[in-house]
Amino acid sequence: MLARMTWHVFFLLCVLVFVQGLILPKELESERYKVVFVNGLKQIQDGSEIVDMYDREGSHYSCAIPPLAKDAPKEEETSQEQLASLIANILDSKDNCLIHGTGWWSYEFCFGDKVRQFHVEGTTSEDLRVTVEYILGKHSPDEEDFLSLGLISHFTSPVHGSVPYVGQTFVDGTYCDLASGARHSEIRFYCLDPTRDFVAEVKEPASCAYTVNVNLSELCQIKEFGYSKREDNTQVIYCHAVDA
Repeated sequence: MLARMTWHVFFLLCVLVFVQGLILPKELESERYKVVFVNGLKQIQDGSEIVDMYDREGSHYSCAIPPLAKDAPKEEETSQEQLASLIANILDSKDNCLIHGTGWWSYEFCFGDKVRQFHVEGTTSEDLRVTVEYILGKHSPDEEDFLSLGLISHFTSPVHGSVPYVGQTFVDGTYCDLASGARHSEIRFYCLDPTRDFVAEVKEPASCAYTVNVNLSELCQIKEFGYSKREDNTQVIYCHAVDA
């Protein structure tokens, strides 16, 4: 059987999870491979190889290992100037605010304006009122940032791994006694969801210095932000149970 296997199928089998010498189909999933259980293997990708696998209970599965994906032709890289222009055009088209609630505190990010932290009290829509409010930074056209330079950085997500983003600095927020200066924020624009804009997370890594992660849906259309690459890289392994 090994003689008939292509090298990448053999390699895949070698790196799969083994427990007591048995391959576990339900544990094969990774960022690159997704296991789908079906009633039969009638419709599989041309070039797939059929391999027998077993789970820890000894149940027999027949699985179709897809052919090695070909690398896509290398696309021409977007220059920093072009990238800065694309992002600026996206942001210039927005004048709305995004609300993010985390319990006691709520946050408001307004494109091209400010970041606000506030607490609301009240039980009905008629008596809701803001009782505490801080400005975490304001947009300044004079503030040089990675966005204006078209420079992409990365942060690490426990779910998505390395995530490309472009940063923008908001300054001159409400004065902070702990830091003896004005509050300020780094806005990180990235795209993991092409369907909507939203504030995903607000952190305070240092006193009165904030990081605001904003999912900007239009960035998914720019290849440097990696959305299409994340979508295209996953290959499907189809498995079906073999009758005893």
